[in-house]
Amino acid sequence: MRTFIAIELDEETKKKILEVQKRFSSFPLALPKKEALHLTLLFLSEISEEKVSEISQATRIASQKIPSFDLEFSSLGGFPNLKLPKVVWIGLKGNLEVLFNLEKGLKEKLNLKGFAFEEEKFIPHITLGRVKGFVNKKIRRRLGEEIQRFGQVPSAKIFCNAISIFKSIPTSAGYTHTILEEIPLKK
Repeated sequence: MRTFIAIELDEETKKKILEVQKRFSSFPLALPKKEALHLTLLFLSEISEEKVSEISQATRIASQKIPSFDLEFSSLGGFPNLKLPKVVWIGLKGNLEVLFNLEKGLKEKLNLKGFAFEEEKFIPHITLGRVKGFVNKKIRRRLGEEIQRFGQVPSAKIFCNAISIFKSIPTSAGYTHTILEEIPLKK
């Protein structure tokens, strides 16, 4: 099963994200539905059911000393870059040191359980949409220009008091995410 570890978002934050998504409705983007919005910490790819308990144990150990923390929206961005973006996202600011420590601890503990991760820099963000299929460079350039033109994102505070292990199920309407386990952070 496809699995990832993430921070869930509250309903108010999700509503603000949907408002930002509307600005990009004229572009050929696959936009996640409200219930699928989250802040991904680690994507674990395809795993067997038997591995869930190992992931849970490693996640509990990695998060046991991590205090609850706050984040906020900062600005819009795009992957791999703003010249020809394939992904549109909202960046985050706030207590990023705690978030980075959490992500690093998760990788370390899961490495001990045999999981391997690419050595890429963690960029805290919430995905707004992904370019659907093949889209020519002209449209992707326009998308990058629109991201840069967007201006101020709405103010939103994200209170992070737990992390969740999700399974992701493909459907004809996109992916459906189901929580396998929620693990509270230190209060």
